[in-house]
Amino acid sequence: MSHHLKSTLGCVFVVICLFCACQPNPLVPAIPPDHVALISRESITTTAGITVLADSVNVSICPSNANCFAPNSASVKLQLSKNAQTQSVYLWTFIPNYKRMSSINPPADSVTVAFEGQQYKVILRDGGFRKGPENANLPEAVVQVSRL
Repeated sequence: MSHHLKSTLGCVFVVICLFCACQPNPLVPAIPPDHVALISRESITTTAGITVLADSVNVSICPSNANCFAPNSASVKLQLSKNAQTQSVYLWTFIPNYKRMSSINPPADSVTVAFEGQQYKVILRDGGFRKGPENANLPEAVVQVSRL
């Protein structure tokens, strides 16, 4: 094989590799501002000023071609706090059409909490998995916290 042909093939290979490397990853839609995505023991403060701590997060996604007792469900135990007040809630829901971060899957489990006279609706919207250390899939819950 001639030197010119080797160089040309090498350039074509590099261009193909660059093209493949530049393909966009599938986009996961951003969650709305009043939603938080939490794994167990993670804490996030919402736009409403409420700190949400996930005591536990459980997600069960039924593998395709399997018949599961409780397919596509999520549960979360949360501690909600604002200033000196703290409340614990437990939410569980089916995820009827599992689609990561869709946030529109009805039905959703919800509860109303109050801090300093203001009521808030806490809704478990979705469940999925987040890549953790060593590519471990960590259960993650998407929770909406909105003022009423």
